[in-house]
Amino acid sequence: MKIKIYGHFTCATTYKLIKRLYEKDLLKEIELIDVGIDPFEALYRNIVSVPAVFIDDRLFFSGVLSVREVSEVIERKVLSFTEEYDFENGVERIKLGILDSAFLSLNIFVFNDLYKPFLFRDFIEAVSRLVFYKKRSEEDFAKLRNSFITYIDRVKEDFENDLIKAVAKIITRDMIHETWPEKNIDFTFSDKKMLRYYILAKISLGRIGSINGYNKIHDQKIFRERIDKLHNFLQERWNVLIKDLYDEYTTFYEDEIYRKIYWSHAKNL
Repeated sequence: MKIKIYGHFTCATTYKLIKRLYEKDLLKEIELIDVGIDPFEALYRNIVSVPAVFIDDRLFFSGVLSVREVSEVIERKVLSFTEEYDFENGVERIKLGILDSAFLSLNIFVFNDLYKPFLFRDFIEAVSRLVFYKKRSEEDFAKLRNSFITYIDRVKEDFENDLIKAVAKIITRDMIHETWPEKNIDFTFSDKKMLRYYILAKISLGRIGSINGYNKIHDQKIFRERIDKLHNFLQERWNVLIKDLYDEYTTFYEDEIYRKIYWSHAKNL
């Protein structure tokens, strides 16, 4: 069983997974690739959420996952497949997976295209656990997609609020990353126009922009309304967001064991 894990040093789930594999003495069983060090392979593999766990060259876990389950699969070298599939649970997991992915949440925030995530079929099958369903078919994938669209339409307001929070965290993490270890970070986007430019630049540049390709904003009204909501949310919650995410980053940077094992494995590729 060949296992390749794509991660990011400041990803909370990557942190938990790598620490668990270290404690179980399982790091020798995997190949670790940091998407910052090796962005081109991540682009080639269409990775939209980390950690992404490939087993024998197939994506089985991505983004929202059970650290315990992944470590048990690596330890036992056995994958468990199911005879039945819970579509309702699959739809909920897709929603959580999208909100956990900077690439997908930013895409939906700007372009309002709920079909876009389903272009990344490997990710959708992994995060929804459809990949473990023995009898999965094209019809099952289509049913999952249609069920998701219907579900989001039903919980539109709640999803909108969750989306604003997800994008706010992406922006806050960027600010912390750029100014680390500075604790007192001023709210940078007092001008809404600057926030709009920042979001557009974020989805156009780097790894996210490369995966994204060219997209047209079909409904500027929705985008502008979301910018207004995001701006208000950031203004109201900025200090709380900074504190919470600064504490999270402190965990990554001050954990000497994690820092040592992560970079020793990621840099030895």
